[in-house]
Amino acid sequence: MGAIIEAVLAGHNGTRAREAGVLRRLAHPGILRRDLCGRRNVPVKLKMNIFFDVDYTLVGGMDGSLRPGVREVFQRLKKDGHHIYVWSGVGPRWHEVRRHQLESLVIDCFTKPITDYYQQMKAMNLPVEPDLVVDDFPQVAQALGGISVAPYTFENANDREMERVYQTISSYAQNGHSDDHRFAPKLQK
Repeated sequence: MGAIIEAVLAGHNGTRAREAGVLRRLAHPGILRRDLCGRRNVPVKLKMNIFFDVDYTLVGGMDGSLRPGVREVFQRLKKDGHHIYVWSGVGPRWHEVRRHQLESLVIDCFTKPITDYYQQMKAMNLPVEPDLVVDDFPQVAQALGGISVAPYTFENANDREMERVYQTISSYAQNGHSDDHRFAPKLQK
């Protein structure tokens, strides 16, 4: 079962499809549908549950500093209709979310599986499953579908990973794919 996706149909005078009574359940991103006027091949923009790792992804693993662009990218993702979650292998990290004043942007925090990522995630019975993950471990992104980022160790004002993350998510949400070499699509299991 794919994510529940609000079908924001291009070319319909900006009217949100849900307001027109259209809510579709799609099994795979990038599917093209008819719009409300019967036009074919209208791209469907995905609204995803995006799970971000904490240490070395959102905050410096050695100093706890917030990675540049996190707040701005979270704001843009939320505005785009995505749902943002934070998880960590050491447990829910509300302390860091509050410390960096992200609580208005993050829906919930969870414990992240640290081995057998897909099987452990399923066994956790989370209230929502990730449609896409962002993590400094490429293995997590490959197992669950998502984006791997360069580890963020110490404060570095020149770090631009979050902008790349946003562009990759936007491309995937709009087109069902991304050309980013550190992106792995979610496998349908």
